[in-house]
Amino acid sequence: MPQRIHDVMTPNPVSLPGTASVHEAARIMRDQDIGDVIVIENHQVCGIVTDRDLVVRTVAEGRDVAATTLADICSHALLTVTPTDSVEEAVRLM
Repeated sequence: MPQRIHDVMTPNPVSLPGTASVHEAARIMRDQDIGDVIVIENHQVCGIVTDRDLVVRTVAEGRDVAATTLADICSHALLTVTPTDSVEEAVRLM
């Protein structure tokens, strides 16, 4: 039987509003030992920010981490899968 997304997914991912600062996201990632946060706007998922995004889209560009918001740097073009989809399908989409 193929492995399903629900077998490997994080059950309670961390989310922050798009207005949260990069600095706030970095502290939460550190404190919770995670590498990404889901970005929420208008009560809907609007993007995702990874620890790599913090470095490449903020630090490397010399942006102010306290003034830059997650909405400014998050990846908006998201592909999603359901918990019952196969891991193989998720890998194919990536």
